[in-house]
Amino acid sequence: MIDYEFLRFIWWVLVIVLLIGFSVTDGFDMGVTALLPVTGKKRSGTPYYDQHYCSPLGW
Repeated sequence: MIDYEFLRFIWWVLVIVLLIGFSVTDGFDMGVTALLPVTGKKRSGTPYYDQHYCSPLGW
C-alpha cells in the first residue's frame, strides 16, 4: 500500500506543477496584452481602441 508521506509528496508536486503552469500561461497573456498598444499597428489620428475593436467590423 502507498504510505501517507508519498501521497503528500505527490500532492505537493501536483500543486506546484499546476501553479507554475498557471503562472506561465497567465503571465504570457498579460505580457502580450501590455505590449499590444506599443507594438500594434496604428493608423494616424485613430485611437488604438477604435482601430482594434472597430476595424474588423468595417466601421
